[in-house]
Amino acid sequence: MTGMAAVANSDRPVLQAALASLGQLVDGSEYEVVVLGASKDPNPKVTVALLGRGSVEPSLVVKAPMTDVAAVAVARETAVLESLRTEFGQLPGLPRVLGMVDFHGRDAAVMSGLQGTPMFTSYHLRRRTTSSKSVATDFSAVQRWLDSFQHLTRGSGSPVAVTAGTRDQLKDRFRDDELLGPAAESLAELETRLEQHAVAQTAVHGDLWCGNVLVAGGKVNGIVDWELGAPVGNPLRDLVRFAITYALYLDRHTKPGKTVAGHDGLRAGIWGAGIRYAVEAEGWFCDLFRAFIHNGLVRLGVPKLDWRDAVLAGLLEVAVTADEHEFARHHLELFLELASSVEGRHA
Repeated sequence: MTGMAAVANSDRPVLQAALASLGQLVDGSEYEVVVLGASKDPNPKVTVALLGRGSVEPSLVVKAPMTDVAAVAVARETAVLESLRTEFGQLPGLPRVLGMVDFHGRDAAVMSGLQGTPMFTSYHLRRRTTSSKSVATDFSAVQRWLDSFQHLTRGSGSPVAVTAGTRDQLKDRFRDDELLGPAAESLAELETRLEQHAVAQTAVHGDLWCGNVLVAGGKVNGIVDWELGAPVGNPLRDLVRFAITYALYLDRHTKPGKTVAGHDGLRAGIWGAGIRYAVEAEGWFCDLFRAFIHNGLVRLGVPKLDWRDAVLAGLLEVAVTADEHEFARHHLELFLELASSVEGRHA
């Protein structure tokens, strides 16, 4: 579909053969152009929204890669979305791939726009995460979307496992790291516990966190950034990823050493303090965090699976997939710290 341009047709954008580049697409359109931002990871992508005149919602969104590695990620995302559409039809809340245009020698993906505001925007509003009602609203909204998405894509069952290839990815990424040996041992013990349970496979997003969740009217209206997704996979990935990333930023606006407002047992300053708090402490947020994961396990048919083991699997997945190495290593350190506690419970 390279070399396509966007036109409006009854408010439903389509592509027709005309223009070859992002610049031509923008210059030759009747859209207002808004640069939504560039990702800050080592292989960034620029996201551009095209809005109809007078509209506040995007008709089209263009994701343009800045490096060759980012270009691979953009191509992977379009392939995932096309696979999902082919397998399941147009699922609610997913962007539609409309074509590709050139961006400085790399393919940029043109997708349908989705209405909504990223949940991460409201997350950072003053006192948002100090309110049990507000946090419960966020968890409930994502739980409802996950319920629907996983029901519509549900397949056959298989043993619960850490993401395929995790062991090899762990060795490749941390081959010269002193943490590799202990991490490999803890991974082996975790896999032994997980494989005692079976779960129905579903499609997965792979990076379900607040920044990729679009909310409108108190409901999840769209999910973006599907480059880590798959039409068949372990549904626990999305369940746990959302929970741990939501906890990760609880202390973002608190000075180091200070108690985080609304969370008496949580002090800011140490990386991952919010996740440690959610897993090990007591409080209303800890209850919501654990209930979100536990209720998801019950819905997926694995109520006897320890929610802590699900968290460990989620931490390890981030450690082997995150672009930024320091961010990945922080997750590995936290995995080892919490694994020691969880293994003691199973001893």
